[in-house]
Amino acid sequence: MHGPLQYERLTRDRRATRVGRRIVLRDEVASTNDEAWRFLDQPDGDGTAVFAEYQSRGRGRLGRRWESPRGASVMCSILLIEKAPGLIADLPHGQTSLPMAPDPPSTSSSHHQARNTPSSHQGVANGVIGLIAAIACRDAILAATHLPCEIQWPNDVVVQGRKLAGVLIEMRSIDQGGSAYGVGVGINCLQHAKHFDPSLRERATSLDLECPQSIDRHQVARSLLDELDRWFGYDRPSDAGAVREAWIQRAAPLGRRLRLRHRGTEFVGQMIDVDPLAHLVVQLDEGGRRLFSADDTTVVSYGDR
Repeated sequence: MHGPLQYERLTRDRRATRVGRRIVLRDEVASTNDEAWRFLDQPDGDGTAVFAEYQSRGRGRLGRRWESPRGASVMCSILLIEKAPGLIADLPHGQTSLPMAPDPPSTSSSHHQARNTPSSHQGVANGVIGLIAAIACRDAILAATHLPCEIQWPNDVVVQGRKLAGVLIEMRSIDQGGSAYGVGVGINCLQHAKHFDPSLRERATSLDLECPQSIDRHQVARSLLDELDRWFGYDRPSDAGAVREAWIQRAAPLGRRLRLRHRGTEFVGQMIDVDPLAHLVVQLDEGGRRLFSADDTTVVSYGDR
């Protein structure tokens, strides 16, 4: 159970519609997202799933590093190629009346004649894809291990507040209004407390630490592919409103107090909603409601008084 991931065990009796039709296993990469982007120009690149035993330069949200011992995690990236809008259906129209922390200019680039600023559809799709990936990750862990866990905004999976898994979404604009997405997922599986940096030991955990039974990474990886394929398969686009509701059902309860850091400034308030663009809606202690984008905001702590 604790050896490297094996192609035969990941693909046996699987009938993927999109995600994982091609599975690539690597021993070591800089990052699985970087490796997934290599398939962008291939005719059958869409849905490619890349797994690695070790990442030398793994990354998380907001430029953080994602570090894991060799063979201790399920580290996977999925390449989704949308040549035209269609991944997300029934997008909201018009502008919200709530003040929103403005997003920084996009720095995405691609040899596919990349645009500097994504369209409104791309921005919404990027946010909703992050919510979907968190839903799929949480459901995969529950299906594979029966471990109760929940989503912490925007797309971490936690057990009693300790981080178990994380998601990183990267987007590139391609020709004729299309978009490509690198959906990176990391799930801590076999780590012990000593594997985490001392500064993280109170805030991070693994399946091995939380579950009474032995952990089979193949089972976790297969479950992840199945859940991602169920959401991102070709049979239907994902309704943004339905995604929001599914996310809320699996997330830490709304109404919690929290402390946020947005572009170097801290805000304290009450989490009251998540809008379809994957912004967090917060009632601030200083007055007023505000939307915070996952692109440049992080939760510092919950339960601050």
